[in-house]
Amino acid sequence: MATGEVLGFVNADDLLAGAGIISDIANCFNKTQADGVYGDIEYVAKSDITKIIRYWRSGKFERLSIRNGWMPPHPALYLKRSVYQKATLEDGSYFDTSFKIAADYDFMMRILGKLKIDIAYLPKVFVKMRVGGKSNKSIFNVLRKSYEDIVAMRRNGIGGFGTLICKNFRKLPQFIFRK
Repeated sequence: MATGEVLGFVNADDLLAGAGIISDIANCFNKTQADGVYGDIEYVAKSDITKIIRYWRSGKFERLSIRNGWMPPHPALYLKRSVYQKATLEDGSYFDTSFKIAADYDFMMRILGKLKIDIAYLPKVFVKMRVGGKSNKSIFNVLRKSYEDIVAMRRNGIGGFGTLICKNFRKLPQFIFRK
């Protein structure tokens, strides 16, 4: 339903990290001519957005990193409309809703691994994301997400169980190095 040339998501309980972040993203698109721009996120306490729980520093994108569990945080990924049009599924949608938790991961594997779009990293916090989302709300959801991640990896022909292990271990430093 969005009508802009560049699309991004801000989840219902998240917020942009600063007033100028959209301008920064637009400037990066203009300077790089990339298909997408991504940045970093801070996981913050649900009741206190100044309390950083985890800092996700995305780092520079290298295609081989996907197989090693790397992925930009979905709320800090902005893409040109043309990327969505290239990534359309057979039913005309962009996200496979058979995934209850990992539809965004499947989408990103598709665009970064299969379509091989050109993306630029802007080393800046784009979003403050409150902890307690669906993927880590319960042990059942953590297991379901892991299962869906494996399905997405196999469906997109990128990685498998080793990739899942790497993906989860890559998160550990995010709790230690908070900026």
